[in-house]
Order: sequence, then C-alpha cells, then structure tokens
Amino acid sequence: MKAIALAGRRIDPPNIENLKFPLENIERVENQLFAFFCHEKPTHLVCSAACGADLLALRAAERAGVRHRIIVLPFIPDEFRNTSVIDRPGKWQEIYDREVSESSSRGELVSLCLSPKNQKAYEIASNRIIFEAQKYPVVEGLLVWDGEVNGPQDQTNYLALEMRKRGWGVREIYTN
Repeated sequence: MKAIALAGRRIDPPNIENLKFPLENIERVENQLFAFFCHEKPTHLVCSAACGADLLALRAAERAGVRHRIIVLPFIPDEFRNTSVIDRPGKWQEIYDREVSESSSRGELVSLCLSPKNQKAYEIASNRIIFEAQKYPVVEGLLVWDGEVNGPQDQTNYLALEMRKRGWGVREIYTN
C-alpha cells in the first residue's frame, strides 16, 4: 500500500500580479496529476479539498483508479466550502460537493470542526494530513505549487518541510 500526501496552491484570485496558480493552467496541471497517479499507482491519496491543487488531485486520482481518497478539512464542510472553494474563480463547488460526499460515504472524510477564527486551523489540518498518510507502509509527498515559499503561513511549504523531516520523497508539479 502506498499513500500520497498532497499539498498545493489554490487558484489565484482575480486581478493579482504575482500569479501562483492561474486559472488557465487547470487542464495542464490536472493532466500531470493524472499521469503521476497512473505511473505511481498509489492506493491512497490524503489531502484537503480547496479549489485548485486539492480538488484537481482528487478528481485525477479518481480517474486514475486511486481507491482511497482521504479528505482532511479544518472546518465543517459547509464552512470550508465558503472559505476555500467558492471564493475563487472557476466551477469548484460541484467538484467539491461530489468529492466530499463520496469521501464521507466511504468513511474517508476527516472534518476537524475547528473555528475559522482559529489561527492554527490550517496547520492543525496539515498535521492531520501527515498523521493520516503515515498510517501506510509507503508514503510519498506531492507538492502542486509554483515552487516559491509564500511567507511563514505557507501551508504547502509547511507540509513539504514536515514530509522531508520524515524522510519521505517529495515530488513537485508546477502550477505556473
């Protein structure tokens, strides 16, 4: 059994200069994720479900036959949808609702039910992704990002550091 612990960028908000994950790169990134999952053949994917890297990975993993797609949310699903899914351009709500529903029906949805006001909510969720992934004998990290650290609160970088501390291999797919 092999698990992939994934962290990545959300789709960029409109009208910003420093692009991390432009909307027009969705298809390319999803195709790279699909190829990655087909090649690596993991049994488990562990990630969150924000618009961008997470939702594209969940959809690509399903297409590639990854049976177990464990979703970790810091908040209840409705709150997370409002704060991390529908607040950016693109048609993310349908993908999110389907992936969360399917994950829940398989018993693979971890909702931490933290308050959105909790300054550590995303870090706690990142640690839970690590916890869930390390249950499996083989774990690899996958970063879907621009390769740049985005300040001290950058959860993609936080997860990358935590994965490397554990000696996990960390692969990258670039969003820009």
